Amino acid sequence: MTWLISGSLLAALFAASGACAQTRSHDTIDELYQRGQHEMAPNWRPLGKTHHAAVFIHKDIRRSDKGDITLWTDRELPLAEYFEKEKAYLSIRERMVVDCKGARIGVTDTSMYSERFGGGAIVGATRTKNPDMTDVVPDSIEDQMLKVACAPKPRSTPSAKPTPRKAAPAEAKPAT
Repeated sequence: MTWLISGSLLAALFAASGACAQTRSHDTIDELYQRGQHEMAPNWRPLGKTHHAAVFIHKDIRRSDKGDITLWTDRELPLAEYFEKEKAYLSIRERMVVDCKGARIGVTDTSMYSERFGGGAIVGATRTKNPDMTDVVPDSIEDQMLKVACAPKPRSTPSAKPTPRKAAPAEAKPAT
């Protein structure tokens, strides 16, 4: 009887622990992709799916003076992965630098979150000022990212000013 009570208590404590809750969370990539489109809108938009994650891109894409582009991505993992062996994470956000002319990409910042869609605690982070720039593989998620980031922005045409109407010519009055 003592073992049953202790075992039940141990099971309850284990189930309530954050690490266990993280590893029990299992969504398919398709489910994560669908959920993310609703839960992350309007600032994040869907980019695509890989074999390992549902990927989203932030709407704020910035161009530097050098011509490089900086953007943020969010990768939602179907199962928890671990930072330093014991810190479970389900969501990764990366700040990326994109070289449109060279079709190269690099990661400057990475943050790993304990909960879905960038929620919960940051369990790990990395940062580099000079990222390793790698060539983009055709038809990859990075290629899709390159296409979105490097697409020319539509020019906003100034609205046409209304042309002033000319007054109708005055009718000549007969002389009296």
